[in-house]
Amino acid sequence: MNHSRAFVRAVGLVGLTASSLPGCGGHRSAAPLAAWTDPTIGRGIAPEPLAVLEHYAADVDGPTRAAALEVLVRAAAAPGGGPHGVAALWDPEPWVQRAALRALEGRTAEAETLARLTTLAARAEVDPYVRCRAALLLPTPVAESVATTTRTSWTQGPRWRGVPCAAADAVWGSAAALERLQGALADGELALDPDFVSSLASLPLEGLDTALVAGFETADELVRPALSRVLLARGVDAGLAAVRADLDHTDPMVRMESVLLLAEVERPETTQLLQRAAGAQDRPEGQVAALVVAARTGGNFRDFEEAYAGDNRDVRQAAVRYSVPWLRRVEASGTGRGGRKRLERLLGAALVDPDPSTRIEALAQVGRSGSTSLRPVVDALLADTEVEDSVRIAAAEARVALDATAAPPRERVDG
Repeated sequence: MNHSRAFVRAVGLVGLTASSLPGCGGHRSAAPLAAWTDPTIGRGIAPEPLAVLEHYAADVDGPTRAAALEVLVRAAAAPGGGPHGVAALWDPEPWVQRAALRALEGRTAEAETLARLTTLAARAEVDPYVRCRAALLLPTPVAESVATTTRTSWTQGPRWRGVPCAAADAVWGSAAALERLQGALADGELALDPDFVSSLASLPLEGLDTALVAGFETADELVRPALSRVLLARGVDAGLAAVRADLDHTDPMVRMESVLLLAEVERPETTQLLQRAAGAQDRPEGQVAALVVAARTGGNFRDFEEAYAGDNRDVRQAAVRYSVPWLRRVEASGTGRGGRKRLERLLGAALVDPDPSTRIEALAQVGRSGSTSLRPVVDALLADTEVEDSVRIAAAEARVALDATAAPPRERVDG
């Protein structure tokens, strides 16, 4: 396809999308459409998404490298993420290794993946919050090299540093490791590592809830939101009580954080708290809470359209983020007639939003919804070398997802 023709088609689609949203026909659509007429976009055909990701996988910036490699490892047809899995696990940057673990977590049925995780878990020089999280992904019994390295990590050095290794050894049946883990958690001795802290939600260990509750107040302030998420996921009343209290906090950022925490755990009790928070429609967090409730109950999609037409960035991004769960809900119930078209109009407008983080959110939701009609807009972002690196990486990830949606089952990308 001639790229300039594809780009014109993409811009035309977005123009129709933006003008059809309430309050978006004027000040919202003009800026992004003007930015998208940059002639550099029309210099050639949109590159293949994997080629773009491989370009960024060689970047000197650790977070950029991590973001690209995570997608490559997850999407690789080869077991264990292929050569990208090797590159990511042997990268010197812990953030890149963490990204690889997130990608490989869904591929543990592959022998190659397990072999690579075993190698990582046995490397004593690797950050224990990385290698012992890898150890937690391994089936038992684990290799002796992994068991020895893991045990050494929690029996020597500061307690906070050995927490993930004590967790792994406790899962493997060590009573001493469980006692060590309980003591560290009860005293709030835990590093800020969101991936590991989140893994605590699924560990079937005796006394873990009691230790988490005891250490919540003494843990570092930056760790507490992650611990709240764990307590909510485990159904611990103390977690719900902490979030309930923060919904009335004087700091609006704390209130918003509480709403977002509740949004991540779908339980009747979290929905009730969100309904309560949604009563404060004069506050951004109240508007976000209303969107989450609408997504869970299949409410009117106009709520999402009107929220996106507003001026608050958090609310606008929430309108994009929770629109796809809304669609899944109404389609599953058979009440979603016309819902996908309205969703795609909203996502199309968000793809050319002036704010890069909103475009990234829209790209993620395009991939999750399988909205192949928006591929021309995704391709235009993929081809634009002047947009932020994070936007192009997100565009590449969305294209990988859309290509998998369009492919016959036997040809779909793994992951």
